[in-house]
Amino acid sequence: MKKYDDVDLDDMFFGNPPEKIKFQAALKKILDNIVELKKIPTEKRKYD
Repeated sequence: MKKYDDVDLDDMFFGNPPEKIKFQAALKKILDNIVELKKIPTEKRKYD
């Protein structure tokens, strides 16, 4: 998704895409959170 262009985003969001910059920022935040989560040992993770 990091390499999606405007056409790809349009298709993904059924013709109502978010701004590309905001989408990329949200995607980066998600990926950063995944990296941080992987640092927590499985037995110490808490699930809601």
